[in-house]
Amino acid sequence: TINAVNDNPTTAGESATTDEDTPVTVDVLANDSDVDGDTLTVDSASAANGTVAINPDGTITYTPDANFTGSDTITYNVSDGNSGTSTVTTEVTINAMNDAPTIAASTAITDEDTPVTLDVLANASDADGDTLSIDSATTTNGSVTINGDGTLSFVPQDNFNGTSTITYTVTDGNGGTSTSTITVDVAPVNDAPSTADEIANTDEDTAVTIDVLANDTDIEGGALSVETANANNGTVVINGDGTLNYTPDTNFNGQDTITYTVADEAGSTSTATTTVVIAPINDAPNIAPQNATATEDTPITIDVLGNANDVDGDTLSINSATSENGTVSIGNDGSISYTPNPNFAGNDTITYVITDNQGGAQTAVVSISVTPVNDAPDVTNNLATTPGNTALTLNILDQITDVDSDSLVISTATADNGTVIINNDQSITYQPNTNFSGTDTISVSVSDGNDTSISTITVQVDETVVQVEQQESPRSDAATPTTQNTNTPLDIELVEYDPVLLDALNGVQQLEGLANLTTNSPIVESVSFMQQLGGLTELTIDSSIINQTVNYLSEQATTSPQTEALTDNFLESNPENILDIVDENNINEDELINLENEQANNAQVSESLAANPYNNLVLQPLTFSEQVNETTNQSSEEFKSIIKALT
Repeated sequence: TINAVNDNPTTAGESATTDEDTPVTVDVLANDSDVDGDTLTVDSASAANGTVAINPDGTITYTPDANFTGSDTITYNVSDGNSGTSTVTTEVTINAMNDAPTIAASTAITDEDTPVTLDVLANASDADGDTLSIDSATTTNGSVTINGDGTLSFVPQDNFNGTSTITYTVTDGNGGTSTSTITVDVAPVNDAPSTADEIANTDEDTAVTIDVLANDTDIEGGALSVETANANNGTVVINGDGTLNYTPDTNFNGQDTITYTVADEAGSTSTATTTVVIAPINDAPNIAPQNATATEDTPITIDVLGNANDVDGDTLSINSATSENGTVSIGNDGSISYTPNPNFAGNDTITYVITDNQGGAQTAVVSISVTPVNDAPDVTNNLATTPGNTALTLNILDQITDVDSDSLVISTATADNGTVIINNDQSITYQPNTNFSGTDTISVSVSDGNDTSISTITVQVDETVVQVEQQESPRSDAATPTTQNTNTPLDIELVEYDPVLLDALNGVQQLEGLANLTTNSPIVESVSFMQQLGGLTELTIDSSIINQTVNYLSEQATTSPQTEALTDNFLESNPENILDIVDENNINEDELINLENEQANNAQVSESLAANPYNNLVLQPLTFSEQVNETTNQSSEEFKSIIKALT
């Protein structure tokens, strides 16, 4: 008996061809058999440069290692299921094929609004050693640029933050390409405010408010504020509401730029500018404060234009000027003349207006200190009247004032034709010269302790009225009083040497000796017996001796003959003119006139007549001497003595 023994399968090797990186399925059992008719299966299979998978149908699938090319051997074991096995090989030829680049996935990080450069080729390779390059790249939420060095530049969209994907393709230059992606994480970053420039307009020296935030925004929607602001030709103030107050420099016009910084709530800032156009405006004159000093009652001149200027270079002039305590006049030279009010002292101000020739005006003041000066007493000239030979008391200080309220005293007092006494109560007493009548002048010096003024009082001294009491002889009745004016012939009837009493009732007559005759004016028209009497004084006229004195002064020059007539009449029943014409002369003003000696009733008459300057009133006497007549034992005589000077 021949026992059956299981035979191993009969196998034959195979060959197969495939491309690089391409699997191939080989039906390795197709050429294998088993004499026993057993069903054959592939029990195991392996390859040196690839992987082998035993399929259920008995085929094997060979997958060469990645990028492997060349020959490989698949060794596999065939089993009949009855412990019979047979090992066989399959030679696989792997044809070389171009390999696409290999790219590893990658990620990147950047900040919002911040570009990032990605070296994607550093994360790629090529099994064939080919040179790789980026063929294309796209992204969402940004832009991507392929750089010449094989890198990618990714720029996120403005203000984007989050995840963005870059899809790119790498090529090996031999047709092999690979596509990959990069995930970019864009971190949020606070955005600076978005600002826009502005233009504003204003006038010279005029502030303007600008709402610079009105055209600025914040991406995050936060509140904005102005952090800093400055200008080249002005000052800028940041207001609480975010507006700017711009004030141009004084008198600046033209164009200026405000540079300001806007900040958001996160502290990010942006800088912007505002252009300000400043229109020129005429400037009023500029006047500096001014002081001046004046003296009471003394004008001063003040150059106010010298203290003023005009930034526009306009011509300046004084439009008006006033003062409270003085008068002001405007000079052609641009000065003002100030005259304090009479006797004003203290502080005063001149208010004046200076204008330019473009309509600009400015008002200013000059502060004036008026220094007080002592004022002499304010005197007035007065008139007074008094009878001849009568004293006159005047309280002249009652009519004199002193603006400084000083105490007044009379220092001196004089008169041309009399004497003046200053009394303790500061009144004056004027005493005309004896027998003087006419106009006299009293000069009074009044002092306030510092200055003196002269007051003039014109005094009219009336003529003296003489009362003549004619006494008769014891054989006659009582005497009859007679009143006779001075400078008027007086007829006296003498009876047996009865005395004649002359009583000077008023006026002033000066008697020297027995009978002294004077005049009260430069021209002697008529003079008779006159005398000064303190009371009733007897004057006995003795017809045997007559001494008479006459003062005479020529008043003015003349070329015509002048007559001085001296008449001395002793009248009996038939009056006899003892002396008619004494002399004839041409008289010059203030000329000395002499009368020659003349005979009267065989008696010698000694005569002299002098004329001195009128303002001196120092005159020489004309004297009659010697016995000129005797009328003794006459029961009745009429006696008259007259001196006439005619001009």
